[in-house]
Amino acid sequence: MMQIYGLNIYKGSAFSDSRGKFSRVFDSDWFSSIGFTPMQINVSSNPFKYTLRGMHFQVDGDPENKLMTLLSGVVFLSVVDLRPKSISYLTIFTREFSAEEGESIYIPAGCAVGWISLSKDVQIHYVMSSRFEQNNYGGFKFDDPFFSIPWPVRPEIISVQDRNWLSFQERS
Repeated sequence: MMQIYGLNIYKGSAFSDSRGKFSRVFDSDWFSSIGFTPMQINVSSNPFKYTLRGMHFQVDGDPENKLMTLLSGVVFLSVVDLRPKSISYLTIFTREFSAEEGESIYIPAGCAVGWISLSKDVQIHYVMSSRFEQNNYGGFKFDDPFFSIPWPVRPEIISVQDRNWLSFQERS
C-alpha cells in the first residue's frame, strides 16, 4: 500500500499503575519541523457499532491539518489525498485502529477522512490546525466507485448528509 505524503502515525507514551492509565496524545516535538499549531480540539463520540462518518474535507479557508487519537473503541479509517500537486494525489490509505494501540495519526490538510466504528463506544480526539467552518466543509460518497475504498462492513448508521454527498467526479 502506498503511503500518503505527510501522513504520519505517532506512538504516544503511556503509564499505568493501580489508579489506571495516563497517556500522551499530543507532543509539540512531533511537529516542530512542520509548524503545526493547534487551533481547535474536538471529540467525536459514537455509541453504536458500524457508524460511518465521511468522507469529509476542507474545501477552502485555512488549511485543516488533523491529529486524530482514538480514545476508546476500534475504527476502520480511510484517508484520500485530494491535493492535486501532491506526489500521492488520489492515493488511498486505510487501516484499522484500536484505542489499545495508543497511536495518533497526523492527516495533512487537503486529505479527505472517513471512518466506520467497528466497536461500540468509539471516541476520537481531534487536534485541528484551523477552526471548523461550515461553509468551507465538503465531502464525497463513502462508497464512491472512483475510489473503491475497501470498507470492511456496510454502515448501519450514517447521516443524511454523508449518505447524500456527490461522487468525487460529480464534485469536480
